[in-house]
Amino acid sequence: SNPFAFKDLILCRDLWREANPALQNQLYKLLSETVCSKQSEFNFQRLAIVGAFQSFLHVLLDDTKPISLEGVRSIIEMVAFLLRFHYRKEDLQCLARAILATLSGGSSDNEPNLVKSSSFAPGTAAPDEASHEKVESMSRKVYIRNLLLTTALNEMKRKQSAGQELLSDEFQKIINLRFLMHILNGRVNIRTFILTLQLIMVHVTSKNKHAKVFKQKSCIQELEQHFEDHCKSPHVY
Repeated sequence: SNPFAFKDLILCRDLWREANPALQNQLYKLLSETVCSKQSEFNFQRLAIVGAFQSFLHVLLDDTKPISLEGVRSIIEMVAFLLRFHYRKEDLQCLARAILATLSGGSSDNEPNLVKSSSFAPGTAAPDEASHEKVESMSRKVYIRNLLLTTALNEMKRKQSAGQELLSDEFQKIINLRFLMHILNGRVNIRTFILTLQLIMVHVTSKNKHAKVFKQKSCIQELEQHFEDHCKSPHVY
């Protein structure tokens, strides 16, 4: 019932990062069950007080210690649930910053030193059905980025189809064209490229004003340059 005790004991990454993967899995699974429960409104008010959403993202981005894929997926479940049922502008801004953080460093997603799975706990590498890639063939930051982009894409589509115009507009003020084109500035992973294209399509087709901005900023010409890096992949089309 004490949200600050919850923050200091349960959300403290420094406390749990040395725990073995099985114990971490149990922690994140129980957290997910609690956050996504029938009492989610009651829990959400306390989670918001202690900045739980930001803490969840911090765990995902902290590559100084391995985390299992099961743990990652439990955290992504919580992030998606909170965006869907307890949307806050501040949380979406945190999500956008987290995506950009995976681009930092100025290195290409395709560089050999990034092709590793050492940031995941041993024995957890498995096919990623959504991306047609193996987790072990990409760095942790790329894998996390693609999960966060997928979450943003699903929520943007869901809010549009549900007719939640005000929420959809606010969503697209943050996940906007400038943000999306920035992601493509470097040589990004093919799945990142495809997800970003899908987000651009949803954004541009949502309102005429977005389509006009897309045309005025010559984004088509810029995208053509990026297509050269990924034109051999059938998933792009």
